[in-house]
Amino acid sequence: MEVPSGHTFYQVFTGKGTLFECGRKLTLGEIDKKDGTANTILVIEAGEAVPWSNPADLVHDAGLPVPPLGGAFPGRTRWAQGPGRVAGFNFCFADCSTRFIRRSRYNEELLRPLITWNDGQMPDLSDMLD
Repeated sequence: MEVPSGHTFYQVFTGKGTLFECGRKLTLGEIDKKDGTANTILVIEAGEAVPWSNPADLVHDAGLPVPPLGGAFPGRTRWAQGPGRVAGFNFCFADCSTRFIRRSRYNEELLRPLITWNDGQMPDLSDMLD
């Protein structure tokens, strides 16, 4: 996939209950008292690249589907041929740990609680992660 220079797939979720909810400032301590930084998505690989200097955000609405994800690795890539190199997407938790989800294992209902920091849900992602 040809991505224009100066563009990125990595974006943040905005909206009610997200780390980047408009008008709300959070501390790591607040996040840790609720779902925890290891259970809250900080940044994720979106489905479409946006200009790095003026990035668009992924709007989260609990009543709507999660926006498309995984634009950087839609399938086998020219730089990562071989076993285990499959379609999927990366994301980083607020504790700075990173994960990769195979597209074939993606489950929106398991990912959705990780978008918010204070819902008290901590799903088991072991079936989705590599």
